[in-house]
Amino acid sequence: MTADRSAPTAFAERALAARAASITPAAFLRRAFAAMAMLLAADRPRDWGETDHRHFFFGHIHHETAKEVGPVRVESFSSPAAKDAYAAAGGYRSGRALNAVTFHAERGEICRHRVNIRPSRAAS
Repeated sequence: MTADRSAPTAFAERALAARAASITPAAFLRRAFAAMAMLLAADRPRDWGETDHRHFFFGHIHHETAKEVGPVRVESFSSPAAKDAYAAAGGYRSGRALNAVTFHAERGEICRHRVNIRPSRAAS
C-alpha cells in the first residue's frame, strides 16, 4: 500500500478546521483523532478490511501527539519548517524535527527514527 495524498485529506483538514473555533484545543484533538481514524474506514473500506495495522499521520500541530482510536493509531508530528512571521508573533516555540516510521508488510511498525533540527543562531 502507498500513501494516499488525494482529496479525502484535504476534506478532513477543512472539516476539522471548521469545528476548531467552537471547542477547546484538547477537545479538538480528541475529536480530530476520532474523525481521522474513521476517515480510513469510510474512504478506504477495502484497505480497512484487508489490513491488520492501521495508522493515520498528520503534522503541523506545534507538538507531537499519539492516541489509539479503536484499531487505529493516530499521530501528529511537529513541523520541520522554520517559524514564519505568524508563528513567531503567535508565540509558538515548539521544536522542529524529522520523523521516520518504518513498517513491515506483515508485522506492522518495526522502528522509528527522529532527527531534531537545531534552531538557527542569529549572528552576533
